[in-house]
Amino acid sequence: MPPTPKTSVIPPGGFHYIETHGNATVRIESTSVEALAEAILKYRLSNGIPAGNPQQDVNDFICKQWPHFCSDTNEQYLVPNRPPPREEHLSRRASNWMVSLWNLGSANETDPKTAEDRAAICAACPLNQDYHPGACAPCVESLDRLSFIWRRNRTTSVDGALFACKACGQLNAAAVQAAALPPLSPEDIAALATPCWRK
Repeated sequence: MPPTPKTSVIPPGGFHYIETHGNATVRIESTSVEALAEAILKYRLSNGIPAGNPQQDVNDFICKQWPHFCSDTNEQYLVPNRPPPREEHLSRRASNWMVSLWNLGSANETDPKTAEDRAAICAACPLNQDYHPGACAPCVESLDRLSFIWRRNRTTSVDGALFACKACGQLNAAAVQAAALPPLSPEDIAALATPCWRK
């Protein structure tokens, strides 16, 4: 496995990352490896930059500059003191899912009838939950903007009733439009409602 930063050390200058896009260079700082990856993701979403893999970018940045601060591990990401995914706020799960969808590529769309049929199922599903209440407002704004950009004006007649799936964390307005989707875990599949077009 690629080397990952040790959780017991702090890089010189603190946890930081140099984000470069076009002619712009920005130093992003935070309090830990995991928080830094989240800060990078929020910055990219807020500025219309492809999300990429912020956690791996942080790992590579630290381990290339200070290899003695890193170690090989069978755990791809070390995430101490974080609740299990199903206890995370739905907006955060939807953001992670949206990044995974972006990573599948931009030429990824299904036909309008399929999208409409899927949307009707999601709109009527009790697991289609509003992810806005209790969420970080700027984060939700970035998530909604990222979904809008990815969909490229593709809509269904029930988009106003589509939120996020409590079972698998997908952003339903984007999911119904995709030909290829991030894979579901066995736990996700077991939690899906009946009927569900993801089964």
